[in-house]
Amino acid sequence: MTAQLNDIAQIWWQWMAGMFWQVSLFILLVTLLDMAIRRWAWPQVRYVLWGLVFLKLIIPPTWQMPTSIISWIQPRIEKQIPLQIEPRKIITVNPQATASSMSSPTRVRPPVVTNEKASWQAIVLLTWLAGMIAFALMLIIKMSRLPKRSKTQGDQNIPEWFHNLLAKTAQRLNLKKIPAVVFFNDMKSPAIYGIFKPILLLPE
Repeated sequence: MTAQLNDIAQIWWQWMAGMFWQVSLFILLVTLLDMAIRRWAWPQVRYVLWGLVFLKLIIPPTWQMPTSIISWIQPRIEKQIPLQIEPRKIITVNPQATASSMSSPTRVRPPVVTNEKASWQAIVLLTWLAGMIAFALMLIIKMSRLPKRSKTQGDQNIPEWFHNLLAKTAQRLNLKKIPAVVFFNDMKSPAIYGIFKPILLLPE
C-alpha cells in the first residue's frame, strides 16, 4: 500500500511541481501588469487578466508554445534539478547453482515483508488532500447558510429609490430582467450568489 502511494505521489508531484512554478511566475507577471494599468484600464480588462490565471490552472503544465517564456525558462530549471535514479541491482546467475537447484526439490520460502516508509512526496500529497477536503467542507457549510431563492424578499421590502436604481442599471447592462435581491445579516459587502440565476446579496 505504501509503495503504491509513493508511486502515485511521485506522479502527482511531477505535475504539481511544474504547475506551481509556472502559475507563480504567471501570477507575478499579471500582478505587475495589473498595477501598471489599474488607473486607466477598464475593470473588464483586469477581470480578464485574472481570469487567465484560472485558465492556466486548468491547462496541463506540459502544454506550452515554443515562443513562450515558459519554454525558454523550463530547460534551464530542469538542468539544475538533479535526477534521482536508484541503481538497479544486477543479479548474476551461477550455472552450477542453477543445475543443483533444479535437481533438488523446490522449497517454498515465505514472502519477505518490507516496511517501506512513505516518501516526502506522499506526505505532501496527503497534506494537500486534507487541506482540500477541509476547504471544501468549509465552503459547503458557508454556501448552506446563504439564503435560497425561495427566501428572497419581494419588491415591497426594497426601497423605491433602490429599485429604480436597480432597474436603470439593469437596463444599461442590457439585462432581460432585474436580478433578485436578498438582504443578508452576515454579509459585510455586496456579492453575487449563483451562476444561472444569480442573486444580489446585500448587507442588512
